[in-house]
Amino acid sequence: MALGGSALAVAHVLATTGGCHVDFCSMVGDDQMAKVFESCRHPAVTYNVAKHPTAPTATCVVLAGPADRSFLSVNGAMEAFSFAHLPQEKFLAADHIHFSGYFQCPKLQTDKLLDFLKKLKKEGKTISLDTQSDATGSYEGENQNLSQLLPLLDIFLPSEIEATNITKKATKEESLEILCEKYPETLIIVKCGEEGSIGGKGKTERYKKDVIKVEVADTVGAGDAYVAGFLIKYLAEKKSVEEAMQYATALGAKAVSSFGGPANHVWSPDDISKLF
Repeated sequence: MALGGSALAVAHVLATTGGCHVDFCSMVGDDQMAKVFESCRHPAVTYNVAKHPTAPTATCVVLAGPADRSFLSVNGAMEAFSFAHLPQEKFLAADHIHFSGYFQCPKLQTDKLLDFLKKLKKEGKTISLDTQSDATGSYEGENQNLSQLLPLLDIFLPSEIEATNITKKATKEESLEILCEKYPETLIIVKCGEEGSIGGKGKTERYKKDVIKVEVADTVGAGDAYVAGFLIKYLAEKKSVEEAMQYATALGAKAVSSFGGPANHVWSPDDISKLF
């Protein structure tokens, strides 16, 4: 058993590897799994975790093989996690807000959140999103909320599967072009697994980064490690998109060569720099 969840993994790596001050916001149940989570908290992260009285803590069983993996998930309390549970004062005090697991939180997909994010944008905050997969298959959000959220983003970091499903296109390249055309003010970074990553913004900026070849132990959480690495370099350290993609790729490589997911490891910047 290991700590997981996209938002938690990103928060953990941002704090431990990136040295960022991170507030993690989520919801758990009032159950044994919540106690396990509480016992594994890392002191580098500040936790703002609401507790649901009846819904279970979100749990996922991962079946990983040499060529693919499957997830058996119970979203539990995350399906009840709503705008009312967000500590707005933390968002107002932050420089950057990152959302993970968007499709697992249907009650966040509301006009209230959109209006709040518009307010944050006016105050100079930057916003990023990693949707994760949509078990419903629609990839649109409640009342097509995602199409209203995407223009508010500074950075959108879907996987290849998520990008192709959101755009209804067959390839990652087509999906990137559609996203850049529809949301020209948003930097798009598409995570493509063993094929590396591609990115773009508007009509002119295009990027590509190949993977760093390592011995693979566990691919779970590699995308989350990539996201954290990108945010560390691009936002916290003000590096270029190319430099951020390079560092993100190295963090992803470190993740796949480690067993148990990013939230269960502490990697130093030197650990990552040795990979490129």
